[in-house]
Amino acid sequence: MKRKLLLFALLPALTAMLTCTSCGDDGTDGSGKAVFTLGSPDDGNDPSAVRISSGNYSKIFTIETPGAWRIEKSETAGWLSVRPESGEGAASVYFSAASNDNPEPRSADIIFYAGAQPVHTLVFEQAANTPYLTITPETGSVPVGGGDITLLVDTNLGEWDYAVASGDGEWLAEKAKTSTSLTLTAAANERFSQLKATVTFSVTGYPDLKQEVEVTQNGFTADLLDLVFNNDGTATDISPMHNVVECLPGASLMTYYNDSYGRYVARFNHEPGANPSSGYYKVDYFNNQTFRDALADGHTLEVLVMFDADADGEKEIKPLSSMQGGGTGFLITKKDRGTELTFLPHLTSGGWQWTRSGVTPQRAKYYHLVGVWDKTAQKSRIYVNGEQKAEIAAKGNFNFPNNDNCYWFGIGCDAGDNKAEAGWRGDIAIVRIYGDPLSADKVATLWNEVKDLEPQGSVIELSDITFLPNALVKAGSVYKVLGKGFQAGDRMRLESVDDEKSSFLCDATVTDASIGFEIPGGFVSGNYRMVLMRGDARCPIGFVELTLSDNPTLQNLPQVIAHRGFHTTNGAAENSLASLEAAIALGVYGSEADFYITRDGVVVSNHDPDINGVKIESADYDDIKDIELSNGEKVATLDVYLDEIAEAVTKLIIEIKPHSTTEHNNRVVDAIVGELAARGMNDRVDFISFNYAICQRLAAKVPGALVGYLQGDKSPWSMSPDIKCIDYPMAALRQNPRWVRDAHARGMKVNVWTVNSQADMMEFIGMGVDFITTDHPDTLREMLSELAE
Repeated sequence: MKRKLLLFALLPALTAMLTCTSCGDDGTDGSGKAVFTLGSPDDGNDPSAVRISSGNYSKIFTIETPGAWRIEKSETAGWLSVRPESGEGAASVYFSAASNDNPEPRSADIIFYAGAQPVHTLVFEQAANTPYLTITPETGSVPVGGGDITLLVDTNLGEWDYAVASGDGEWLAEKAKTSTSLTLTAAANERFSQLKATVTFSVTGYPDLKQEVEVTQNGFTADLLDLVFNNDGTATDISPMHNVVECLPGASLMTYYNDSYGRYVARFNHEPGANPSSGYYKVDYFNNQTFRDALADGHTLEVLVMFDADADGEKEIKPLSSMQGGGTGFLITKKDRGTELTFLPHLTSGGWQWTRSGVTPQRAKYYHLVGVWDKTAQKSRIYVNGEQKAEIAAKGNFNFPNNDNCYWFGIGCDAGDNKAEAGWRGDIAIVRIYGDPLSADKVATLWNEVKDLEPQGSVIELSDITFLPNALVKAGSVYKVLGKGFQAGDRMRLESVDDEKSSFLCDATVTDASIGFEIPGGFVSGNYRMVLMRGDARCPIGFVELTLSDNPTLQNLPQVIAHRGFHTTNGAAENSLASLEAAIALGVYGSEADFYITRDGVVVSNHDPDINGVKIESADYDDIKDIELSNGEKVATLDVYLDEIAEAVTKLIIEIKPHSTTEHNNRVVDAIVGELAARGMNDRVDFISFNYAICQRLAAKVPGALVGYLQGDKSPWSMSPDIKCIDYPMAALRQNPRWVRDAHARGMKVNVWTVNSQADMMEFIGMGVDFITTDHPDTLREMLSELAE
């Protein structure tokens, strides 16, 4: 029993002895070998190497050891952070590293000690970063008055270099350079053109690693207006004013790329000096007080223009103008002032300051014009191609136009009262307005900017060009341009405005008065620029919108109505028998006349409600029957008109004028309807009126008659179904072109009035109207005949 107790007493002591033998106090086992385990969440226990990406890195490792431990980093391991670097027993160790921005990989040897013994080595390897060179900003500019630009450099490659290249000379120089930036400087730009330089950054040993930065410096600017013409026919003001440039498109206006000038220019095809209803640009300055103040303190106008006609001095012709009882601008004067290129400001002392150059423009030759009104020096000057041609005394303050509606600059025309006047024919490449009177040196600089470009007009001489600005076409159908100067072998190139890479070259047939080209297979609807091709020569014609259709426009041309008869022929007068007879002789569809009823029931023809001061509806026929018209005729009655058209092809278009009362309106309607019924001539007339109630009464009393409403204020879908025609002014249809399609969809006819210019005639033929009322039925009839051939 005592032996057993002794054995149990010795067991704890034996256990303690065994424990001391397997693990010493220095972290070793009984044999002196260290006890140490390094745990990695991704790489297992005791990894010998860890490979990490070039980006930021952080990871927690674990240490298992019974004793003290520490970590030692190699000299190359400064980029790797370790914490803690020593401890005792089990612990967590945090390893972290910033991204490696260097183009070479880097490594770090980490040695772990248990007690005094090195027990484990771990190598960290961080991948290299991709070599980079980044410059900001990627583009920059220097103020026109001179200044600096600083470019920031970010690279992982150490030393960098740069080079400056410019076709404008050494205008950009180094001011300061550090390891992370480059500051360049430039003096004031005395030129009018923009300066450009390319700064190329590079690093030695990396020939493919470069970055270019474009640095610009604007030239002396036109601070009030500086137009740039665009591919689509619009224009943009790039001056600091950024004025709104309104484009009134039409067949008489296009833009085209001028190879010698190197930019788009505007081409105008107006009858020289005529008042165009479309085809020009408008810059309104009425509400721009800064613009107005600058003009009033002295100003400069600059244009680069080509007149594409023979200057005959019959009318004033204006490329850039705001002249109505005041204002300023350029013009070609009439022959009584020499038919000269002239600058014309208006001042309080002396009115118009005729600053005449003495230069009559030659056809198809470009002229650089600068007009300067120097308020301080009290002088007005004009320069032509850099040379001062005239200087005159110009005292007083600036006078603006005398009508608020005329505070706008017309480009391709003069500014009228909500209309254009004195239309231009030819090219306009530059339009600029400066708020200061430029010096002779500045003007010389302007000329130097353009003189070597030598823009030239086309060697192809054409005249009287007119065409449909829009038309329905189909493959194989013919589209025609009217004019003179076409030659056998001419072809037409259609350049897409919507897709500048797309074009069609069309064979053509020419006559003395037109060129017709066939729409090719594969053609697509769109907006096109027509360019006449003659060998290597080119001549821009104009913009046209062509739309594919099974019903081409030239197969559905409108009829002609003579407005108040054909009164523009010799011996005729408005609303006269002579004008009716002339219209009948011309063979047009209809001759229009205006009618009132007298107090005693006689229907007479006159445009106004009064004749020689006598109010027609309040007078008897005997009171007015002997009043003479301008051609000596007496006032005509409806009876006489009906006698004239009884056997004619031409219809009488009866316009019933609104009278002062509904009773009188009904009287005149009933009288006319009764007379027609008595004669059996309902099919020989059409009816029109500005009064909607009159139209309704006519339609009810003469079922099936063509009755047209004139006012222009109702859509086709809102009108009574008995009224079969919208007979609207040009402005109404321009504002609502869809009404033409809507009227046709409803089975109605469309007439437009009063259309007198060839450009307007073409516009409404292209719009698809059924009738055109004009004071020049002979011109319209000839045009339609040529289109139909």
